[in-house]
Formats: sequence, C-alpha cells, structure tokens
Amino acid sequence: MPTRLIAACLMLASAGLAQAQMMSGPFMGDLGWKILRERLGLAAPSPAQLEDIAQIHNQYLASMKLLRTEHIDPFLNETKGMGSITATDPDEARRGIAKTEKIHRLVAEQESLLMDQIASVLGDTQQAPLERIREHRSRERLCHRPMDLIGGSPLPKTEPRFAIDWRSLSDSERAEIESILTPWEDRYTGQLKTLSTARSKALIEFSKTLAVLNAAQAEFGNTPPGPAEMSRLINLFRDAQRNAQELTEPTKIALQRHVVKGLRELAPLIPSSQRIKVIRLSSGNTGLNDQVTPMAGRTRRMDLPKDVHAEIGVILDVWYDDATLLLIDALEANWRDIREQQNAVTEVDEEGNMTFDIPGSENSIAAMKAWNSRSAEAMDAISALVPEELADALQQDGDTEEEQSVVTTSTAVVISSGGGSDSDETVVVATETSPGGEYGGLFDDLNVLPALRQSLIDGLARDLALTEADRRTLDELFETHDTARAELEAMRLAKKNAKKDEFSDRIADMTEADQMAFAIEMMTPISQEGLSELDDAFFEGVATIGNSEAIEPWRLSRVREMLVGVGGISRTLRLIGVPDNRANVDLLNLVSNASLNDREYAAAREALSRWHGPATALMEDIQSKTVKLDEAMRAMMSQEQSGGSMSIDLTAAMEIDQMQTAVATQRAELSALAQETVQTIESVLSNTDDFHRMWLLEAHPEVASQDPFIDMYDRVLKIDSLTDDQRATIAAMRIEHNDAWWTATEEAIATIETPQNTPANQQEAFFAAQRVRQNIQQQAFARRESALKRLEQVRSLLTEEQLAVAAGLPDPAAPRTAGVPF
Repeated sequence: MPTRLIAACLMLASAGLAQAQMMSGPFMGDLGWKILRERLGLAAPSPAQLEDIAQIHNQYLASMKLLRTEHIDPFLNETKGMGSITATDPDEARRGIAKTEKIHRLVAEQESLLMDQIASVLGDTQQAPLERIREHRSRERLCHRPMDLIGGSPLPKTEPRFAIDWRSLSDSERAEIESILTPWEDRYTGQLKTLSTARSKALIEFSKTLAVLNAAQAEFGNTPPGPAEMSRLINLFRDAQRNAQELTEPTKIALQRHVVKGLRELAPLIPSSQRIKVIRLSSGNTGLNDQVTPMAGRTRRMDLPKDVHAEIGVILDVWYDDATLLLIDALEANWRDIREQQNAVTEVDEEGNMTFDIPGSENSIAAMKAWNSRSAEAMDAISALVPEELADALQQDGDTEEEQSVVTTSTAVVISSGGGSDSDETVVVATETSPGGEYGGLFDDLNVLPALRQSLIDGLARDLALTEADRRTLDELFETHDTARAELEAMRLAKKNAKKDEFSDRIADMTEADQMAFAIEMMTPISQEGLSELDDAFFEGVATIGNSEAIEPWRLSRVREMLVGVGGISRTLRLIGVPDNRANVDLLNLVSNASLNDREYAAAREALSRWHGPATALMEDIQSKTVKLDEAMRAMMSQEQSGGSMSIDLTAAMEIDQMQTAVATQRAELSALAQETVQTIESVLSNTDDFHRMWLLEAHPEVASQDPFIDMYDRVLKIDSLTDDQRATIAAMRIEHNDAWWTATEEAIATIETPQNTPANQQEAFFAAQRVRQNIQQQAFARRESALKRLEQVRSLLTEEQLAVAAGLPDPAAPRTAGVPF
C-alpha cells in the first residue's frame, strides 16, 4: 500500500497521462559485459576466447554510443525523453512511432553484428549455445517495447534457460531438457514477434487518441476542465484503450498459455534440488517463500539416524514436486487477477466523476493459501521426525508463518472532476539508483529523531579550544541530550508501531480507503515536538564553557539538519526529480570533516560566515512551503469511508503544481549558493582533490557513490605472492581506474549541474528531469562497463592460487535500484 500511495502521488504530481512510459526511456539499454559474460557460460569460452570477446564487446559499446548520438538522443530530446506518447498531433505521433521502430531495427542490427563477431571466435560445438543466447536477447528487445498505457493482460517474461545449473546435469539430462526447451523458446520468440506487429498497429491507432488528449491537456493551463469535458476525455481514452486491447489481447493470452504449458512440461525434467529455484527465477516474484527447504537443511546438521534423514529426503522430494506446480499455479492466478482488474467496469457520471471497481485478487489469495497449507504440512512432517530437544534448532532463523502481501477484496476508487488516475494498473516504472534502503532510503528517517552528530561535538571542541575539564562537560551535555532524545523517539515510535500492529490485525476487514489512510499515516514523520527544547538546553549549556559567537554557526548547523528531514508523502517527488542533493549539504559539517590545515580551515570558515545566514533563511522558507505542500497532497486525496472509495481533486492537484514550482525554485537557489561557496573554499586550498570528492559524495550521492572497484585493487595488492612486475602493473591499473572512475563521475555530475531552462510547469519539469536521469543512467552504465573490463584484465594477471586468495575477485554488486510502479 505505501508503494501504491507513492504511485498516486507521483502520477498526480507529474500531471497525467503522458508519463505512461518507462522513465528509463522507450529503448532498451546496451547489453552489459557482466550479463554477456554470464550468459556465455553456456558456451564455456576459454580465457583466450573471452579476451577476444571483450574487445568485440568494446566495439559494440562504441557503435551503440554512436547510434545514441546520431539517432536515439536527438529523438528523445525532441520528444522530451518519452517517445511518441507526448505528441499533440496524430501525424506527429505516427511519425514518432515510425522513428521508434527504425531505432529498434538499428539496435537489433548492432546486436546481431555483436553475436556474429562472437560466433567467429567460438568453435563449432559452441555455436548452438550462442544461438540460444542470440534468440534470448531478441526476446528481451521484443518484451521491452513499452505498451503499458494500452493496458490489458501482463506480458509474460519467462526465461528458464539461464536459471538452470547446466554444469550439474548429466549428458542425458541436458539432452532431455533441450528437447523441450529449444522448441519452446523458438515458438515463444515467434509469438512475441506476432505480438510486436499487433502492438505497432494498436499504438498507431491509440496514439491518435492520445494526441487529442495531450492537446486538450495542454490547453487546461491552471484550470481543470468542466465535468462534461472531463467525462468526454475519460470515455475517449477508455474506448481507445479497449480498441487497442482487442488487437493485442489474443496474442498475450496465447503467450501466457504457452509459458505455463512449457513450465509444466519442463519442471519434471529438472533435478528436484534446483527445481523450485528455476521455476521461481523463470516466472518472477510470486510472493511465495520456500521455508521447507531451509528447515530440511538444518536437519542435515543434526545427529539423526540415517533412516530419519532418508525419510526427510523423501518429504523434501515430494515437496519439490508439489511446490513447483503451486508456483506455476500462482503465476497463472496472478495473471488472471490482473486481467480482471484491467477489465473492471468504468462509469462516468454527468458530473465528471469516474468510478471503477478494483476487483479483489481472489485467485492470487487462493494460490497463496494453497502454498501456505502445503508448506505447513511439509514442515509439520519434518518436525515430527525431530526429537523435542532439537525443536529450537529446527525452528531457528525465523521459521514463522509466512508474511504475505494481502490484497483486499473488491472496493471502488472515485476520481472527481479533473482527477488523475489511482487505479491498480502498473503503467510506469521510475527507477532510481539507491544508496540503500527501501526507495533509495527516502523514508528511512521517518521514525527517527536525529541525534546530535559527533562531528558537531568535535567541531565545537575545536572551535572553542576546550580544556579537558570543559570537554568532559561538553560530553556530559551531549549524553544528557541524547538520553532524553532517545526516550522521546522510543515513546513516539512505540505509538506508531502500535497502530501498525492494529492495522495488521484488521487488514482483512479494511477497505482500500482505510488502507490508503493508514499508509499516509505511516509515511508521516514522527513528531519532533520537544526536540528543539532539548537542542536549546544543550547549546545554552555549551555557552557556559565557550564563546557564544563561536557556538552560533554550530547551532545554525543543527537548525538546518532539522529542516532537511521535513516532509512526508511529498518526499515521493524526489523519485522523479533531478537527483541533486546540493541544497541539503551542510557545508560547516563538510569543512569540519575535511583534512585542512589551520590556514585553510580559517579561510573556509570565513567563506562559510557569508553562507550561514542566507542558507538557513532559504531552508526555513523551503521547510514552510514543504509543510504546506505535504498538507495539500493529503487534502488532494480524501477518503470516503462509505463504500471504501477515494476522491482525487484535480483543482487541488493543479495548486500542488504551483507549490512544487515554488519549492523547486528556492531549492535551485540554495543549490547555487552552496556550489558557489564550495568553489570559494576550494580556491584557497593547496590541494582540492579530497575536499572536492567529499563534496561530490554528499551533493550527488546517487552518482558519486563510493567506488566499489577500488577495494578489489586493494585486496589484490595485499597478496603476498605477487611478483614485483605484477604489483607494479596492478598498482598502475589502480591509478588508471581511479582517474577514469572520477572523470566519468564528474561528467555525469556536469549533466545535473548544467543550468536548464526554467520549466513552464511541473509536467515540463518532469520531462526535463527524466532526460537528465536517462543521461546519467547511461553514463553510470559506461563507467561500470569500463571498470568491469579493467577488473577482467587484473584477473588475467593472477595465478589460480592468487585468484583464490582474492576470493575470486568477484564483480562488485551493481548499485541498488528502487522501482516505483504507477
């Protein structure tokens, strides 16, 4: 439900229908080296072959970069990064679709050339696996072409081949699986091509209506349309949707049946030990967790009789058979529920209100219950074989009843005149590089009362030149503050958790509106009431041991820290904006943590003396506007308790548009002030590298995240058995990597910091932000690709024994991403 609330906020805040596209763009990203190398494992290339293929892949990336420069980027710039769906003229939309298809063909040609060149490196026995890899990539391209705005049944994306551990199979097992899998994949590809043709026809017709809607929306200005006009536009859109679905639905349903049939035929041929994993990875997340296998695994560490271990093995084998079928049933059930939700009846009354049922997910819930029942049966059977004194060891690691995502029964959503959509249709996915935590850590501090930072305590001690006795007094003041703060936090968090527990107990009886109201409450920060009094008492105490003039900058730093955490559901807007944190960086804290000599520190503090006042005043103004924006977003989504409906008011949404613009303008002003101050500080430093990178890490954490590859070089350089030549070569490669990484990082950040034309409204701001995000995404991809290739070279320099010491020198994990569907 929080995800759906975020979805509603984003949809309304970014103004309407035209965002129904992948925010990462209408074109598929380049085939990365890590994925290509893993897939080539099917062909088992030798180290020499892999080295040649790496060079071929570099040529492919260079060709794709040229294709983007000459074709993709100009088209995306022309269409605001969203392809043909932003057109306001039917002919313009048709031309946009034609350009899109041309670019898809050019991409396919480049990837076909890549596979041809790889084929020239591989031997005869490696050609068949490569052909499977080639066809899989073709299916990926066919599945990527966005059509979410048309709606209808979900498009299955099922690929068992790369989930199977082929190395563990015998020759006869491999041959038997291939006899089913290869023709299944061939037919799957053919059906996707049929769907692509139908989809193109549907989009051409649908785009005509979408152009009319875009043109009408452009004329709204800040005034929502009247009820009659809104009713006409809504019905126009829904009719166009249904007509488009008539062209695509038959093929999508046939695809679903083909996938299910193939999984059912394939499952019995896969060894039981990997069957559940293969089906789960092939079919996507069904929300069903296997707790039986971990429990059986714990019994292997127990001193049980051989016949008991054998009996548990039988229970596990039967579980694998049943669980596999239940997973496939759950996949089918999910598709049926989505199809029913897409086909929900929509009514528009003469006042312009749109009401539509959201059918409950009865099929998915039934599948979940069947899974839970069978899972409990298997675990009970295993438990019965284990002595009572070992029961605790059997139940460790959290073998509680599965926590499942429960979808409520049928309710209704009402969209008032001029309202945006709050349906269950997943029509857009916004992706954001995440430094950690759900939704990129966006809501991690909702339940926290910020403690005084240690850097603040140390900074006060430095600036006040405290004696040992005064430092002890400062530490005591800090401890008193933190104890009281922690008590306030625990008390308010306990109250919030009690409401969460109450919700969990009542969820089955709650309407959609009840759940939405609860989600809004959970996304509201705990009250900071009383914290400012604790802060005042702390700084008053510090004033008894130091000069108040030296204390004031640190007091303002604490004030700014409290202002940064303001906002609840309005935080969702950051997921679709330009990823820029410059306005939130506390420069005093940055300077305090930097390694500066006394002269540099004094000069930096002089520059900060001109920054403190204006920055704090701007942040206070932004905080005030953000609080009002949060209140307005709540008011925009009002729950009607009778009948479980929700009303969304477009008039309020348009006021929110103006409020967003005001906040964005002041944040830009604060960002510019911070940037200017940092440049002034850097001008007085003898060496700016370390300070500049500290600034980038805080100002642009999504782009300038800590380099995970540098640790790999340091790990290798610690290997005792390296020869002098190896050590010198790898040390030089480390320097080369570090320079390349930060050069690429600076280029990506320049994309963010380059001044843009002021957008006319939040919809235009949304489009501009998505283009920035698309460009950053591509630059980050290129940076990682170069680092992966260089790490591959490091591996080639090591012996098997040295590589083992470095734990295989694995590729660093890719940055986490947060997906937000709406």
